[in-house]
Amino acid sequence: MAFNERDEPPDASENVLDLFLDESGFTGSRLLDVNQPVFAYASVAIEERRAWEILDRARKDHPVQMPELKAQKLLSSERGRSLVAQVLAEIDGRYSFVVQNKRVVLCGKLFEYVFEPVFQFSPELMYEKNLHRFVAMYCFINSVDGVGEETLVQFESYMRSLDPGDAPMLFDPEASAHLPEDHPLKLVLRFANGYRDIILADNARLRTTTPDEGKYVLDVSAAGLWSLLNHWGRQKRPLRVVCDDSKPIAALLPSLIDEGKEFAIRRAVALGGSPEQFGWDLAEPVALADSRGSPGLQIADLVASSATRVAKDCDESSEIARALDRHIHPHSIGTDLVPVQMGTREADVNWLVLMELADRADRRDDPRFGLEAVYQYAEESWTPHRLGG
Repeated sequence: MAFNERDEPPDASENVLDLFLDESGFTGSRLLDVNQPVFAYASVAIEERRAWEILDRARKDHPVQMPELKAQKLLSSERGRSLVAQVLAEIDGRYSFVVQNKRVVLCGKLFEYVFEPVFQFSPELMYEKNLHRFVAMYCFINSVDGVGEETLVQFESYMRSLDPGDAPMLFDPEASAHLPEDHPLKLVLRFANGYRDIILADNARLRTTTPDEGKYVLDVSAAGLWSLLNHWGRQKRPLRVVCDDSKPIAALLPSLIDEGKEFAIRRAVALGGSPEQFGWDLAEPVALADSRGSPGLQIADLVASSATRVAKDCDESSEIARALDRHIHPHSIGTDLVPVQMGTREADVNWLVLMELADRADRRDDPRFGLEAVYQYAEESWTPHRLGG
């Protein structure tokens, strides 16, 4: 530790990192909302005094009639976009954000709550082999037809109610019996149907093991907060965190910050993360505040709202888009088709494993038995034109 000239340790408060977080595109558990398909959670490391100075200067340089700066309105005019661009330039290097395609997120949730319960005691192999990415993107690219869309709609309803009657495609074999065996989603539906009882029993515990009886299992904001706390935690400085007030964050804070922190870190490491990626220290309990009285939260809102706007408009060339691009957190979730690029070893192998798992589900066999050997055989026998022949 460095000391000052009087050989006294510096004031601990001087080492604290002030952090403000806000979201954009929140639709609760309605991840298929067509009007807001993208969610962003943004963090800005800045002192309130500095935030006031930045906003005051931006208002003087680009006058707008707006008591509280809101990016969605600012981005609709040239003057407003100039104001946002100036703010982003002034906080360059001081912010990070997670942006998520909510349909892709829902497909990832399908793996988490349909596939993972079957492997609940040893899911590491699935994540090591990227089966979770394969299944998520496999469901995503096949969600454009009637069956795929209906499957996701039903799954979303099931996760809200935990009533299998809301998802007959997944949990009633008769509902998908009419589909041809070569239908793209048939393998996923066979897996869900075959291991129905295991899946439903495991998910039923969400009513007693998660806040508000599982009300927030499809929430996307807590995952964003988690990623960003770990991001700034690598600064090795105590964090003074202020989040824009939200019911999901308020409900999930104990499991995320308090008693659930170490468990979440252990799980992240077990599923392939490096220990040095995770962890943070808080200078004081996380505060929930109203952005109207907080310039730091207003700047976080500008970042988050700009991110959702750029992602929704597929805008990559504007000054705002270029500034944002340098600050995207790697935990962002989008349409990455690499995991399902057939003809590559990883995709072909996971396709073969998914077929094997569907067969095992039909027979009610142990899905885990010898699965590592199946992967090994498939990987060793793979060529671009031949797999496990």
